[in-house]
Amino acid sequence: MYQLIFEPSYVNTTVLDLVPQIRSGIPVLCMIGSDIVIGLVKAFTTHSYESGIMREGLFHKLGELLCFIFAVVCDLTLPTLGIVLPVSITSAVAAYLVFMEIGSVIENIGVMNPQLGKYLALVFAKVKHPDAETEEEKETDADP
Repeated sequence: MYQLIFEPSYVNTTVLDLVPQIRSGIPVLCMIGSDIVIGLVKAFTTHSYESGIMREGLFHKLGELLCFIFAVVCDLTLPTLGIVLPVSITSAVAAYLVFMEIGSVIENIGVMNPQLGKYLALVFAKVKHPDAETEEEKETDADP
């Protein structure tokens, strides 16, 4: 008499349900794009452009995008299995990818402009270890 109908929640997923994932994908795409552009500029300014290295880098970027897509799929499918996490996997992966791309951009800028690269390395070393003194700070503390 009664018929059980199992309809998973992902069947009713609309585009509006994907808005948080799409929103966290925008910074990832922007950072990947800026890393590619700055990497090309670095290769041309240092006269080290090689298509094989470019192809390898593009495959790495493709891997990053696939990792992001996998995180979106996890966020959408895990609740259907009864697994609810307190944090979005997509947001965590997006944050990791953005910081990874920032590091790559800083590295490329450091190769193109060693003075700026040295300054950026000092700033990020200070962010990494806020209590550590740099060599310049030690010298200024020693001089009366």
